Amino acid sequence: MGDANKIARKIYSGFVSSDRISGLPEELRCKILSYLNAEEAVRASILSSIWKDMWMIMPQILLSDESSLGCTESSPEIARFKFITLVDLTLARHKGTLDTISIELRKRNYDDDELGRWVDMLSEKKPLGIAIKLPKFTVHMIPSSLFLIGGLERLHLERCIIRLPPTFEGFQLLKVLKLESFFSADDSDISKLISNSPLLGTLVLDDIFNTSFLNIRAEALHTLVVKGYFDYLHLHAPNLTHACFVAHNYFEDYESDPVQDGFEDYLEQAFGSLVRIKTLSVNYRFLMYLSKGNLLTKLPGALGHLTTITIEGCLQNRAELLAACALFQNAPMLRELEIWSQNLIGEDIIFNENPRFDEDYSNIEAPTLDRLVTIIFHDFMALECEIALLGSLLSWAPALEEVKIDVDKRMMGQCICKETEKLLALPRASTKAKI
Repeated sequence: MGDANKIARKIYSGFVSSDRISGLPEELRCKILSYLNAEEAVRASILSSIWKDMWMIMPQILLSDESSLGCTESSPEIARFKFITLVDLTLARHKGTLDTISIELRKRNYDDDELGRWVDMLSEKKPLGIAIKLPKFTVHMIPSSLFLIGGLERLHLERCIIRLPPTFEGFQLLKVLKLESFFSADDSDISKLISNSPLLGTLVLDDIFNTSFLNIRAEALHTLVVKGYFDYLHLHAPNLTHACFVAHNYFEDYESDPVQDGFEDYLEQAFGSLVRIKTLSVNYRFLMYLSKGNLLTKLPGALGHLTTITIEGCLQNRAELLAACALFQNAPMLRELEIWSQNLIGEDIIFNENPRFDEDYSNIEAPTLDRLVTIIFHDFMALECEIALLGSLLSWAPALEEVKIDVDKRMMGQCICKETEKLLALPRASTKAKI
């Protein structure tokens, strides 16, 4: 792929004679042009009669208003008009099989009518993959005709409002779905979009806005990323192997101890179906979300294959640690734990006295970490909460072999000798554990 991209750039720049590669098969020449954006591909097609109109059968098309088209124009309106003309011309005249098309609108605002016209033209082309990325600080309603395109395998939408048409019957061949910075007119639309895609294997929901109830039911799903604002998460994905959950909500009201009666079972709702999960990443706010509910839940069969957990946040309070312990307790095969400190105390911590840490971890019931062999701790700042957390983990893991600690780059040059001595003196359940 890298070599083809270099060749395409050299052709466009005139550094390679077109005669040297004009004898290549048409399919390969089309592939080479696909590494250029649409404007560059059109210009490269005038090199010789053999390359003429080659852009009209390219399998991949990139239409971006960040290309050189119109960049030298003094009038933004002229540049906008030229780009609209380019998109209209490309979609109207392309006559080959279209594998992937990307429309990236980064610099200027466009009317809903223009976006609707382009999507309608795409629905006639029936590409296998579509990516539509809209400008920052703007949102557009995605035309309903997009959700009626048959044969779609990959869909990537960015900064948009999603409203499914009443006639939506699902994407029967969709395998990859990425939604970024999106709104949904109705929470059920996202659930319906996912559940009516029976082959969906990769799902990325990034920067979710204004979603109260996130219900994900996907039998074939193997990779999942969820980031954003949501109040409730229900997940049914028995074939999921890799998952990442990053909550942006700030959950203030939580219980300081595990609770059972009268509370939602967030742990079971999120992880109860994950019988094949191998790697799991969560942030501290997602742990706070779990801590609002019952943390005493046992998940028989679920998380039984989970070997790696990554936590973004230092577990600076009891609720976060209790939620993490609930995960540990339900993951008997856990072998590696990775923690990214991401301290919330502020930059002035480096220049001021180490803040006091009042949480008591000593009376927390030890989770089962019999197979944990590696702990990796990133962005270590020698804070009391970090040392307390590592102390607990060292006392809970009888098979631990290694603790790797990366010091935060902001601490370079700071003296942390006393804190290091305290860390090295912590008691360890494993005689093999090395720091």
